[in-house]
Amino acid sequence: MNNNLDEFINILKKSDLVFFDCDGTTYQSEHVWNEACIKALKELGVTAKLETTAQSTFGKNSQTISGESAQPVNEWAIFRSTPESHAGGKKLFMAFAKFIIGEYALKNITPIEFEQLMSKHSIQILNTVRHKDNAEKLLHTLKNKGKILAIVTMADDTRLNALLNNIHSTNAGINGIFDVIIHGDMLPESAKGKPDPICYLMAIDEAGRLRNKGAQQEVLGVAFEDTAGGVEAATRAHLITCAVPSGDGMLLNEKAAKLAYTSINNYHEIIEKLKDN
Repeated sequence: MNNNLDEFINILKKSDLVFFDCDGTTYQSEHVWNEACIKALKELGVTAKLETTAQSTFGKNSQTISGESAQPVNEWAIFRSTPESHAGGKKLFMAFAKFIIGEYALKNITPIEFEQLMSKHSIQILNTVRHKDNAEKLLHTLKNKGKILAIVTMADDTRLNALLNNIHSTNAGINGIFDVIIHGDMLPESAKGKPDPICYLMAIDEAGRLRNKGAQQEVLGVAFEDTAGGVEAATRAHLITCAVPSGDGMLLNEKAAKLAYTSINNYHEIIEKLKDN
């Protein structure tokens, strides 16, 4: 990974297209899908499995824990490491529902019914989710500089709209700030989600139509991502990618770390450097 942030800032200044992932990049929403799963299981009278190993599913070192202090296993993180998770929109959450039904040997409930149960709980949680630290400031800074902003997510339309239109988004002025919105339900029938680049290629195509047709473009665009799959997808779409820390502690794998052009700890680093221009 090239950690020369100044070079990235120069590229960002030249680019008129800026792409943002949603969960963990724009919003602190990484926990929602697992929490919704736990609530859905509880509604069925099933207790979620507890994390009891010395290495947690979040990738952080932790002590062996047991009893009431133990944390529920991050089933979503485990699921996201499977090939079945390379889907988008409702297909992604349907695959997650099938995964949980298998993991817990659930009887008398179909994947559709369990997905609907998780969706109900996730919408309730999403209405309370806040944006990532300084994300709204960076978005407004870029917007004021005339950038075309896009959000690219594998979540479905319903879940994404719950985020974009919740009270925190409204108060921060984020709802309506994106010129282009690509969500998982928009993917072609046979297409896969991240790390496949199709979602970003779709966003580039849509955003490109908003460009000043007479302007010379030195850079296709830049992207902000917090996961290995996201970094790979954006980079394969020929975007200059900046990795941001994931709130759930998931670490970029070696391949993704090499693909990312640079990384930051907080958007404040970029906001301060953009003040110079």
